[in-house]
Amino acid sequence: MQGNPYIRIEYLIGSDKVEKIKQAHVAIFGCGGVGSFAIEGLIRSGVKEVTLIDFDTIDVSNLNRQLMSNATNIGQRKVEVMRDRILSIHPDVMVHLKPIYFNEESELSFEPFDYVIDAIDAVPSKIEIMRRAEQADVPLIMALGTARKLDPTQLRLSDLYHTSYCPLAKKVRILARKEGLRNIKVVTSLEESKEATFVPELNKVVVGSMIFVPASAGLLLASTVIQDLCQDDVIIKKMK
Repeated sequence: MQGNPYIRIEYLIGSDKVEKIKQAHVAIFGCGGVGSFAIEGLIRSGVKEVTLIDFDTIDVSNLNRQLMSNATNIGQRKVEVMRDRILSIHPDVMVHLKPIYFNEESELSFEPFDYVIDAIDAVPSKIEIMRRAEQADVPLIMALGTARKLDPTQLRLSDLYHTSYCPLAKKVRILARKEGLRNIKVVTSLEESKEATFVPELNKVVVGSMIFVPASAGLLLASTVIQDLCQDDVIIKKMK
């Protein structure tokens, strides 16, 4: 590739900070509506090593909001499709794949990571991510509920213990407080959730979603990670 693909970023934040971003290793849990846009934001901002954790495959219902999904890759593993997208942008990125459902039994060390993004919905898994990030002293940012919402202007960067209007936040907050887990940086929405829909033919309640809030939340996660990595007091492990 000829030229410097990061030149516009250097004009904005300087070459020293771009080099710091390039050395960072970020783990992203979840490659869905939120996670896929977070990954895209990181890669286009210079992150050169990522670990993608997601057990799922692409479904036709993902086409409305998940960045890497299209009519040709239905049924493929999300982490693999996301890897191919990453390498099509910057072939020199190191991409580690973990096609697993992450829980307390998962063998995954957080020690190599410089930052962790949690973009999943399962509450027990979110708590386990919090536990391991705290044990490894790795900064973590967590996405809270983005489904059943329409207005991305109501997204906020907050602390888990200062959230409202989010049923997912309430569940996570209660369990985190019981375990004495430290304050966690989150992306949350002040918008009240719309009602879920009961689908008779499926005999279950289905949560509706559109691209606007998940995508915006993913980019806000990535923006926060990049800004945090650029802080003078943050030491990237490869640069020690």
